[in-house]
Amino acid sequence: MAKKLSLSRPAGTVAIIASVILTLSSVALAAGFLILLGYTLSHAFSGMSLSGALGGLIFLAVVLGGCEATRISIEQHSIYKEQLALQSRLLRNYFRQGPGVLASRSAGSLIDMMTSGTEKIQRYRQAFLGSMIGAMLSPLLVLTLMALLVDPWCALVLLGFMPLVPAIIFGFSKITRKVSSGSRRQRNQLAASYLDALSGLETLTLLGAADLKGQQLAQVGEENRLSTMRLLAANQLILLVIDLGFNLLLLTTGFALTLWKVINGSWGSDITVIAPVVSMLGLTLLLLEPMNKIGSFFYVGMAGMANQRLVRAFLTGKTSSPGQDLDASSDKTQVVPHPSDSFLSLQGLSFAYPGGDPVLQNLDLEIKNREWVAIAGASGAGKSTLIEVLKGNLLPSQGAYYLQGRALEANSSAWFSDQSALVQQHTWIFTGTIRSNLMMVAPRASEDRLWECLEKVRLAAEVRAFAQGLDTPVGEDGYALSGGQAQRLSLARALLSQRQLLLLDEPTSQIDLESEAAITKALAEIAKEKTIVLLTHRASALEFADRVLYLQDGALKEVKR
Repeated sequence: MAKKLSLSRPAGTVAIIASVILTLSSVALAAGFLILLGYTLSHAFSGMSLSGALGGLIFLAVVLGGCEATRISIEQHSIYKEQLALQSRLLRNYFRQGPGVLASRSAGSLIDMMTSGTEKIQRYRQAFLGSMIGAMLSPLLVLTLMALLVDPWCALVLLGFMPLVPAIIFGFSKITRKVSSGSRRQRNQLAASYLDALSGLETLTLLGAADLKGQQLAQVGEENRLSTMRLLAANQLILLVIDLGFNLLLLTTGFALTLWKVINGSWGSDITVIAPVVSMLGLTLLLLEPMNKIGSFFYVGMAGMANQRLVRAFLTGKTSSPGQDLDASSDKTQVVPHPSDSFLSLQGLSFAYPGGDPVLQNLDLEIKNREWVAIAGASGAGKSTLIEVLKGNLLPSQGAYYLQGRALEANSSAWFSDQSALVQQHTWIFTGTIRSNLMMVAPRASEDRLWECLEKVRLAAEVRAFAQGLDTPVGEDGYALSGGQAQRLSLARALLSQRQLLLLDEPTSQIDLESEAAITKALAEIAKEKTIVLLTHRASALEFADRVLYLQDGALKEVKR
């Protein structure tokens, strides 16, 4: 059986072990307190001095409180730290997998997984799991103390109930697994629907469909509420079964044993019987700790385990091979024997989405270093899919893709992504300033270098005209910039990344003619230093390219000019 992917750092594992130890220590102290309490009451009724016993009780109570406070502090601190670490790990994995692999995942479900999902996982792992393991082991500790200090035969009888504890936990986890998974799916659907509605709010308002969307959201919210109530109902059922079944049976047995021992005089008579009676009844109550933990926190456990399955599936999700943890993978790229001196080479490359017809079929292409190749084609011809393959986000179904002599494979996709800069049709400008959008790819770039890149894309003069220059706010999604300015800023950012291969997916399709001309002229200069693959269906963008290819029916054909 394959080893499960760990979701905790070594520090998190240490915190879980500490929680187990502190839980057992608290149980031992509580047992000692109850036994000492029995002897203290016996001494009190006998008229004996209580100074030593009372001091012992106070000491045990203070140490017990300290153990519990320390355990809670460790658990809460580790929840926070482990949640941050897991979120960082998920984000790194997200960026490594790329948009091609993640196209089937909704933004809402990803956000829910990386926020509330990670919180539920770490609350389960760092708070519930350690305490639960400690509570599961505590009956053995309590029964040992009972056998040594109270009555071995009573301890032996009560020991017979202990196998029921793991059986009940296992049974309830199996029964509630479907309910907890259903609740998680409904919550993800609600998050996805809500985020989609926010993203398309302007369009919904213009189309007069906002009210209808609101009704749909209300319906999804109601389904999520019902799913949550089913989960809570399962938790309440567990509480009822535990209270009426296991707890009542154990308490009744403990009381019956105590009564039997008192009646037959096994524990003495008169005042001396108080100590074992109080100790026996108190320790029997302490044996209920595992079941009380289950009842109080089973909801946390169910939610945490459901989200664990989701996160493990995401982390072992692939850009290619099943079971690969992309966060832990290394760039094992190897230079493969390649007869051509081409910078970029496609050899019999084909690609098809799962369950679909081939989008790209048997492509052969050789591109030299610092060559500008334009690829034209009608919408839907597969140009964007080709760009995703060249970027390393999608793996070929057949054939090979070489870049600087290296083959695109499962464990080399991250390296391929690092070698190229992509400017898409719908470019993304981050909230902030022009400077911050540039420096995110080169945090140590000098101001002269920023201006140099802006000059190359014909944007420097316009930025200098802004009152705040490089520190001009761009607004959310670059709303403060025109479409042409946003595209040129994205192109400048690509240049600043110093990657040799520029992949341009319809960069001039949504901008005015003046901006298109500026970008085309800028590319003519950039082509002297970089290798460019430009996808377009605009004839004006083909003028300066070294070669023009046409993509039709999944095949490339060279266009003679």
